[in-house]
Amino acid sequence: MSAPTRGSLASALRKMQSPDKDYRYMACSDLLGEISRESFGTFPSSEQEREAMVAVTRCVFDASADVAGLAMKCCASIAKRAAGETCEELCEELCKALSGKDGGRRDAASMCLKTIVMDIGTFDEESRTAMLGACAPALAALVEKGGRDGATGEEANVAAEAVDVVHAIATALSTAPHVRLTQETSDELQRTLLGHIERGKTGTRKRAAQCVALLSTYAKDDALDRTVETVSTSLEESIASKGKSDLYAFTLGAVARAVGYRFGEHAERVTLILLRVCKSATDDYDEEAIVNIESALRAIESIVSSCSSSTQGSEGTAARIAVALKYVSHDPNFDDDEAMDTDGHDATGDDDDEDEYSEDDDYDEDDDDESWKVRRAAAKVLSSVMSTAPESTLTEHYDDVMSKLLSRSRDREPSVQLDIFSVIGDVIHVTRRCLEHNPDSKLGAKLRASATDVVRVIVRESTSKNQKTQIAAYTLLRSLGDVFPGLLAEVRDTEARDSVVRAVERCISDQAYGTAARIEALAFICSICKPEGFDALEPYVHGLLPHIYTACADKYYKIVAESLRSCAALVFVLRREDAGMVPADNVTEIKSLLDAVLSKLDSSDEDQDVKEAAIHVCAVILAKLNDLITTQDQSRVLGLLLERSRNETTRLAAVRAFAMIAGSSSAVDLSAVAASVTGEFTTFLRKSNKALRESSLAALTALVSCHSAALQDPDVLPVVTESSSLLNEEDLHLATMSAGLLSAIAAAASSFPKAALSMATTTLPLALALTRSPLVQRQTLKSLQELYKSLVLADVVTFKPLLDALSDTSGIQSVDSQFVAHSLAKCVASACVASGEAVTKETTDTLLAKLKDAKGIDAVYTLLCIGEIGRLTDVSLNKELETILFSAFDSYGDDVKGAAALTLGRVAVGNREKYLPLITSKLANENIEHQYSLLQALREVIVVGNLNEQEANEVMAILDRTASSEEEGVRNVVSECLGRLTASNPKVLMPEIANRFAASASALEKATHISAVKFAVLASAKGELTKIRGDLRLPEFMSAISDEDVNVRTAVIKMISAVIHRESALIVPILPDILPKLLAQTAIVTELVKVYDLGAFKHTVDDGFECRKSAFECVNTILDSCAGLVNARDVVSAITSGLGDHYDIKMLAHATMLKLSEGIASNSTDAVLANLDSFCAPLEKTLTARVKSDAVQQEIDRNNDLLRSVLRTVRSINRHASSTNVASWKKFNEDIVVGKENIAEMYSQLENDE
Repeated sequence: MSAPTRGSLASALRKMQSPDKDYRYMACSDLLGEISRESFGTFPSSEQEREAMVAVTRCVFDASADVAGLAMKCCASIAKRAAGETCEELCEELCKALSGKDGGRRDAASMCLKTIVMDIGTFDEESRTAMLGACAPALAALVEKGGRDGATGEEANVAAEAVDVVHAIATALSTAPHVRLTQETSDELQRTLLGHIERGKTGTRKRAAQCVALLSTYAKDDALDRTVETVSTSLEESIASKGKSDLYAFTLGAVARAVGYRFGEHAERVTLILLRVCKSATDDYDEEAIVNIESALRAIESIVSSCSSSTQGSEGTAARIAVALKYVSHDPNFDDDEAMDTDGHDATGDDDDEDEYSEDDDYDEDDDDESWKVRRAAAKVLSSVMSTAPESTLTEHYDDVMSKLLSRSRDREPSVQLDIFSVIGDVIHVTRRCLEHNPDSKLGAKLRASATDVVRVIVRESTSKNQKTQIAAYTLLRSLGDVFPGLLAEVRDTEARDSVVRAVERCISDQAYGTAARIEALAFICSICKPEGFDALEPYVHGLLPHIYTACADKYYKIVAESLRSCAALVFVLRREDAGMVPADNVTEIKSLLDAVLSKLDSSDEDQDVKEAAIHVCAVILAKLNDLITTQDQSRVLGLLLERSRNETTRLAAVRAFAMIAGSSSAVDLSAVAASVTGEFTTFLRKSNKALRESSLAALTALVSCHSAALQDPDVLPVVTESSSLLNEEDLHLATMSAGLLSAIAAAASSFPKAALSMATTTLPLALALTRSPLVQRQTLKSLQELYKSLVLADVVTFKPLLDALSDTSGIQSVDSQFVAHSLAKCVASACVASGEAVTKETTDTLLAKLKDAKGIDAVYTLLCIGEIGRLTDVSLNKELETILFSAFDSYGDDVKGAAALTLGRVAVGNREKYLPLITSKLANENIEHQYSLLQALREVIVVGNLNEQEANEVMAILDRTASSEEEGVRNVVSECLGRLTASNPKVLMPEIANRFAASASALEKATHISAVKFAVLASAKGELTKIRGDLRLPEFMSAISDEDVNVRTAVIKMISAVIHRESALIVPILPDILPKLLAQTAIVTELVKVYDLGAFKHTVDDGFECRKSAFECVNTILDSCAGLVNARDVVSAITSGLGDHYDIKMLAHATMLKLSEGIASNSTDAVLANLDSFCAPLEKTLTARVKSDAVQQEIDRNNDLLRSVLRTVRSINRHASSTNVASWKKFNEDIVVGKENIAEMYSQLENDE
């Protein structure tokens, strides 16, 4: 510390003793400024440090409030930098003042202590340890003294101040996970606070309960158990004595919220006690009973929300729902709510009368009625139960819950009414999730049946004088529309349907409604403009549109944007796809609709959302209704859209609009703007904005394909140049779209001859280079095939030079040979067939002649070319073809054999009548050679499909005979063939597969049939199998997950993964039964691990590895698709074994734990945190494992990937502050994650990457 600093400190300390309060204030300010500087380290000496502390402590009790306030801040700053001994003395002095009889000094000491502990997380370890070590025991003693029997009023006041300070400490600790009280001190504070709850000063008992909850987060399990047991016992005693129990219920609820999943083992027992509180209360109006019931219900809601996985028992849930339903209508000062049924009210919503409650002479508004608090607490219990309970439980209680909610939707207390609407919204949201997993959900059917009643309530409350109620009503309506897009059709009552439409019309045009309600009403219109609701909506369109036009002129941009989106949605109702001519009355609306939209499109000072919405709706109108719009209006719209495409903020929306207009099935005359649009969009292909480039390519493709007459060669030449530059592997999606655009230009070569000819030099070299890329995938390859075909047909290039260019295999790497050879062969076949029959025959003969001497990649490529040509056309006229293909089966190279098999199958696709009988006849021979290759060929035929019944039966019989083959490769191909064949006619063939599976005694045959179901699911169109759910008999196949044979179990698990990935709705109903059995397969079965003694070393073979790996993959798939149906605790318990398994399984276990830690399933984070103790050992073993000294680079990289996988999981868990409460996990982080230099560096890198 510099000399000036020492002088400043000494001067400030002298001024603090001045009798002038201004001097003392300035001295405190100077001292605070000096010690708060970043460059200030420590005091020059311990004597000066102590002197400063004494002087500042004296000023804390100064008569001037300003001086005292600054002095308290100085105390906090000095304590942060002082030695532990000085901090301890400060705490002792303040606690002594806190316990004194002087009220002023007591208040000052309390405030100073709270100021200090507020920043205790920034103190160094010595200071905070000394501070807490001196402060906490003293405070505990003061609290205990004030809470004992016979305590004086002064002692009670001191205890109240001490409780306030303890609360400040507990709150500060909750924001500083690295700071902890000792276990002994924490336990002592808990004990004294619990005593204070029972006997302390009335005003501070609730604050003591909050302290208990906060301190419970740091308590060990046994201390937490004692706290819960103590409070529960006190609660039971208060029930028995019929006394006040609200504080005990509040404490239990607060503890449940604070500790979360850790409260789970107490949840059911405590909930039962709380239910007794509710049941023991009288139904008459009693203020004490109301307070007790409200506290009990709020505690139940906290418990259900915090530990939902522990409160899902059917009996307990039924009891909670029953109590909540009882008290949601608890209104002792008014008649029973059953008179307020939904059938007897005015469904028109035109309720101008006063609220019915105001006419009840028995109710006095001046009464201090608190019963609404009970009703609100009951509604929150229902909300928590409906949000967390399984679908089966919700379905069972749906009728009772919904009828009660609807009957109470007119509660006289607005806050209760809003909570009722919130619960109905929760039911709707839960139902929506269920319908996403299972379209035939029983819960969905029940909501659909009660939709009319819900709509009646919404209509009635939409006219409420309370604006929040209006918003809640329209929000509920929009949510219902999202679940049932054809909502109007679901409302069976015509009067109710008319009423809801009138309510929406009134809302969107009347500014008296809040903006939020109007936006929700407009969003509702968008949600119901779906094909399934067109019939019911169409009669109301003409009434809705004028009100929407009014909303389009609103001053608030969000309402304008939403109203424009509603206009776009209603266009599809004005001209329906399933209708012919547009009705005459719809035609009259189009001009008004266009004028309303153009007023916003033409305006330059609108918000961005409004501009984009206006552009979109104009595009929809032109694309759907252009034949009903005048030429003048079309020209105006197109001109405005072109202008918007030249503005950087609106060009993306404008490009998408032109793409929609140009690609419309209804011809739009774009001749006036086509050239300008093409030139503008071509420049966009050079922009860095990927979305803009994609939209520009789509728009240009539509223009060239549908409006070539409006373009000239000079307009298209730049398009060829710019789009060709995108034919590279840097962005395959852009490359695919570019190839599609270039194909369209080549197809229109007669209109653009120069542009087409330029493609030979501009496009072709880049296309050839892209074709040789091993990264090319299916869609890109299809677009390249179409491009080559178009180039040949347009005479841009002749086939012979193209064949030579594609046949150059010299630069193909052996690793990528198969992928590239397939791509080249498909492109050759497309171009060859497009060149005509003569060229096709000549090319086939040439390739067959070349095949006689070809080897390696040349032979593979040649065979694949022949196969692809044979797939597209009949090549059976060549007599040598059959002989050459079968001779290729005798090749020594597996690549050549595989290519020959594929070629035979693809040739058979081109002439099934000749080659399919040949393949099946050879397979029917029991001593057949090349069985595997022939089955591969048969698979190619099946993939194309279209087998008649006789062919399918013959193939099925052959496959059935080979289903139990000893060769795994043969069984795999057989299962795929069976599956793909079944997918062609699942309703007939799936039961046949199930029958053969049931009759099979061979484990190998069972596994083959199960795998066949997997391939059938993968090969079927999405949603197709859901229609015949009953014919699939999936439970029969899945029951084999407990089979003795590990291969059968593995096949079942892979089938489950496929079903969930493709058609999750098929497995949702049986997932609860399957999941426990699936999780059981993640454990290592020692009987399947065999060790072979090979003399110098031992070799271990784990026959259960594939089964475990498949199980972990399946669990990950379930979490991605059906996480809401998973019990996270069971999953966490199962994955623990995977953390110490083989490399692949470890990686999968880490991925699973990462998802659970991030909260993918209900209470999954709590489940992970509850099992941290069991994770430490396997994770530590993985992180500390050493790589062999002679390891190759690939092994080193794999190990680093594994370490990063572990650390990503650890990082995810460490984001949760409560993870530091687990001692073993904290030690694991300190010793391994931070303690090991290489691990710490890798962990730091992961943090920086985030």
